Amino acid sequence: MTLTFDESCLRFRKFLGDNGYPADLIWITPQELLAGDRLLYVRLPVPDVNVQRVREVFENAMEQHSGIVFTTVCELDSATCCRAWVPADDDERGRAMCPRDLKISALKGNSRIRGQGVRSRLKWEYLRFRHRERQATTSDFFADY
Repeated sequence: MTLTFDESCLRFRKFLGDNGYPADLIWITPQELLAGDRLLYVRLPVPDVNVQRVREVFENAMEQHSGIVFTTVCELDSATCCRAWVPADDDERGRAMCPRDLKISALKGNSRIRGQGVRSRLKWEYLRFRHRERQATTSDFFADY
């Protein structure tokens, strides 16, 4: 399979829609994510550069035939927060059952995570302080960053 980044995003959007997720994609990094009591907080708007970074990671993964995974992190009311992940080596790719091209996945059932967008800088700083002890857990979503 030789898909472009845009074709891959289109395929991912369709997959998300088929699985009950909003089809709008928000590519997030650890800097935009906080773990709360029962949900994840997402700092909005995310930087425009995130899409370009994911595009570059995708193109590099396709060029290197290392494989890439597009997966969900959480869902907001009208968008799905997602990330791109590239296996570090053949062993990691095998354990993740990742092909040498695109793999798409989404959390299902009770594993689905609800997110809440936060647009206020003051509220974001308050939430960072309030949930500071939980922030190590957000790294689980971004093991490759």
